[in-house]
Amino acid sequence: MQTRYKIIYKEHGSTEWAESTLDTHAQVMKAKDHLIDNYIASDVKIFETVDDRCVFSAEDLIDYDTAVEDVERMSPHMF
Repeated sequence: MQTRYKIIYKEHGSTEWAESTLDTHAQVMKAKDHLIDNYIASDVKIFETVDDRCVFSAEDLIDYDTAVEDVERMSPHMF
C-alpha cells in the first residue's frame, strides 16, 4: 500500500487544527512551504498515512506581524 501524507496545521491565533490529505510527497512539501512562507501557520505537522508516522513537525512558527517588525527593525527602508 502506497503512503499518502496528512498535513495538519493551526493558523495563527487559532486553537483548532486544520487537516488535508495529499497523494504525493511533493504536494505535501509544497503545501507545507506555502503555509510557512506566507506566515499562515503557527504549528505544522506532516504524517505518513500508512503508519501514521510523523515526518515533519514545526511548532511556534513566527507570525506575520512579528516577521514584519523584524524586517522593519533590520531594514527600515523596505516598507
